[in-house]
Amino acid sequence: MKKPIIIAGVAAIVALVVIAGAFALSGDEESPPASGGGGAAGSCPAEDVPGISQEERERCFEQDSPGTGAPAPDATSGTKLPGLPDDRRAVEAPIDGLEVLTLESFPPQYMLHVQAGLPSGCAEQYGSEVERVGDVITITVLNTIPADENVACTAIYGMYEFNMGLGSDFESGETYTVRVNDQEITFTAQ
Repeated sequence: MKKPIIIAGVAAIVALVVIAGAFALSGDEESPPASGGGGAAGSCPAEDVPGISQEERERCFEQDSPGTGAPAPDATSGTKLPGLPDDRRAVEAPIDGLEVLTLESFPPQYMLHVQAGLPSGCAEQYGSEVERVGDVITITVLNTIPADENVACTAIYGMYEFNMGLGSDFESGETYTVRVNDQEITFTAQ
C-alpha cells in the first residue's frame, strides 16, 4: 500500500523540478525588466512601477534595443556605424517620440528614450551618430533602405525604440537641447 504514496510523492517532485526549470529558461536575472505597462516590449519601466528597484531600472537603461544585450550608445563617447552592403543606403528615420529620463544617481545621469519609425517593409534599423557642441546634442538616427529606388516594398509602418545614454556632464540649472533628426526636446539639468 505504500507504493502509490511514494509514486505520487516522486511525481510531485518531478513536477516541481519541471516548473522550476521552465521559470529558469523563461529569463535570467541579467535581462532587463519588462515594461511597466503601456510601452513596447523591452522598454524600461517607469519610476512609479511597484516592485522594480532603481538598480533594475538603471540596468535596463544600460541595455540597447530589446534582446541585444549590448550597452546603450553614449552620446558623449561618439559612435561608429558599420559599413553598408552595396544594395543598401542610409536614410534618416522618422522620429515618433522623444523623452529625456533622469536616473537617480549622483551626479544625475540622463537617458534619451527614442521611438523611431520604419516607413516600409524594406526599411531596417541601422544606427545613430552623435555630436555634442556646448548645450546642444545632435543625434542622427538612421535606417537603411534598398539602394535601388525601383524595389517594391510593402506599405507597412513599423516602429522600434531604444535608449541612449546622454551622460552626466551637465551643469545644474542649465537648459540643454537634444535634436534628433527633425525633432527637438529640451531639458533642464538637476
